[in-house]
Amino acid sequence: MQIIIFVFQYLMNFMRLKIAFSIPLFLLIIILVFSYVYVSINARKQIYSSVKTIPYNKTALLLGTSKYMNNGKINLFFTHRCNAAIELWENGNIDNIIISGDSTSQIYDEPELMRKELVENGMPDSLIMLDKKGYNTRASILFCKKRNLEVLTIVSQQFHNERAIVLANAVGIDAIGYNAKAVYTLYGIRVWIREWFARVKLVFLD
Repeated sequence: MQIIIFVFQYLMNFMRLKIAFSIPLFLLIIILVFSYVYVSINARKQIYSSVKTIPYNKTALLLGTSKYMNNGKINLFFTHRCNAAIELWENGNIDNIIISGDSTSQIYDEPELMRKELVENGMPDSLIMLDKKGYNTRASILFCKKRNLEVLTIVSQQFHNERAIVLANAVGIDAIGYNAKAVYTLYGIRVWIREWFARVKLVFLD
């Protein structure tokens, strides 16, 4: 009988512990999903994936990322974003571009490496402006705001564009996004997962 009581008490304690952990986890999932969907819905009418349909804006904002991954391989986010910016310029969808990113050292300089990539692909250097203090997406948007830009084409992957558009709209910039190709690798999935938490910060903290 004592064994039965002991087993029963053990099971009850286990269930209480399971419930105690389940409730916060459930709330976290709700917050993550709500934030992700909220941002996507608010940006959905300002997102484009074709140069044939995206409206003309004089200036584009190319959001920075590192050229190389930790393993030394080329970062496909970098390649696809630069290619997307070139597509816009070659098709006459933009006249000039701001490259905004991190430049913590001479070795790590996102805007400079992106500038070189664009120039090597035919874009005149005179059409490119660098913002080397774009340590995050909000800082990049605020740089454009300080330059009194009222309309803007943002260039990045779709999930990043959506959040950037919401940030831009919040400070009075009429922004649209041009989607660079997605990155379907393990690294790409990790970046996408971080985006979920970035949206929670945007919706509930910023």
